[in-house]
Amino acid sequence: MKIEVTGQVVGRTFGDNTYYSQEAYIHKDGAKYPEKMNLSVESGQKAYALGFYLLNLPLSTYIGQYDALSFSRYLVLTPEK
Repeated sequence: MKIEVTGQVVGRTFGDNTYYSQEAYIHKDGAKYPEKMNLSVESGQKAYALGFYLLNLPLSTYIGQYDALSFSRYLVLTPEK
């Protein structure tokens, strides 16, 4: 899966916690248009540079409760070459 990071980091504070995200688009195989999404990042310092990335499935997924496939809160992206 290809992900295009298009926005700078935005922080939103709720109580004592601040959540960071970046605007991105996911390009699904066979889809006519990409879909907009918010990409969670750990902090403003760990933001992704604008550009195209590939989703690293082994590092972005895990087997969770009831042996179900789950996605990590913070996806791991590899720059596209």
